[in-house]
Amino acid sequence: MVPKDPSKVRIKDLAQALELSMGTVDRALNNRPEISAATREKVLKAARRMGYHPDLVASVLSSKRRLRIAVNLPRGVTPFHEEVRVGIEEEHAALGKSVVNLEYFHFPGLGSGEMAALDRAIKSGLDGMIISSTADTEVKERLRHLIQLGVPIVCVGTDIPGVDTVATVTIDPFVSGSLAGELVGRLSANTGPIAIVTGDTTVTNHRQKVESFQSTIQQFFPSLDLLPAIEAHDNVEEAYEKSIELLRAHPDLTACYISTGNSIAVLKALKDSKMLGKTMVLTTDLLKQLLPHIRSNRVAGTLYQRPRQQGATAYRVLHHYLSQGQRPAQPIRLDPYLIMRANLDAFLVRRPLSQS
Repeated sequence: MVPKDPSKVRIKDLAQALELSMGTVDRALNNRPEISAATREKVLKAARRMGYHPDLVASVLSSKRRLRIAVNLPRGVTPFHEEVRVGIEEEHAALGKSVVNLEYFHFPGLGSGEMAALDRAIKSGLDGMIISSTADTEVKERLRHLIQLGVPIVCVGTDIPGVDTVATVTIDPFVSGSLAGELVGRLSANTGPIAIVTGDTTVTNHRQKVESFQSTIQQFFPSLDLLPAIEAHDNVEEAYEKSIELLRAHPDLTACYISTGNSIAVLKALKDSKMLGKTMVLTTDLLKQLLPHIRSNRVAGTLYQRPRQQGATAYRVLHHYLSQGQRPAQPIRLDPYLIMRANLDAFLVRRPLSQS
């Protein structure tokens, strides 16, 4: 008889239900050879239906095999993902490194090089994955294939709709966008053009922040002229060039919300156009180059996305799933921290910057 509690379903229960040997079921669950694709799929479907989940942490302790967790993140674009990595490393150390190897597969940026990094991770063999990615169709298909093979995935920084991940850990994009809209509307002039510079709207988190910001401005500050969102793809050169073009077209720009961490290029464009300090600016995240701008009030404030906390939470959730087979009931949405001139130094005492 199959246990009613899914956490107590074991290999022998699957074998009895399918009328297969325990060895066959074990080979299917662990993707071992000498088993047909049809039988493997039959076992995996039954495992999902019955709620079977192996205690991989206990398994590796008994076998002395180390778990392999792939971490797929952009690198060298903004400090955000570097801070996510710091959070992952901190939680990895806190939970013990004896049974888990972390392997990083970096790519140039969201929407650039993701598939190559993903394929490298898959070929390396893995027991779980933490990933930040666009919702590209090809990426989604590859991730679904991984999940079918029994590899759990946790998204960090943004969601990937249509993929049955164990969890998504991100800042709440609706809170971020609506709070930004309220601040921009209240702190800027009553009329004039409003700009938003984002990363890539194929990234779910980026798109949802833009939509929430636009909705708030339209609802509560209809006299403001909301300009179409500028996608800079978190590329410094692209952000600068598009910002210069924006400022030439709108020398009376009232306010600008930069919804990703790629803010320094936009601020440089404002300075070169002699509009820094005249245009109300709200940024995202915190880096050393931003500090003098916030202290001088050239930047009204920044919405900190708590990247270290996102990374630590993503690792903890995946580790818990590998050991207990339990996933969060809902996506994990963190509220952003609003940092302005008044609370900047107090914040830095509690959370010193590790990236410039």
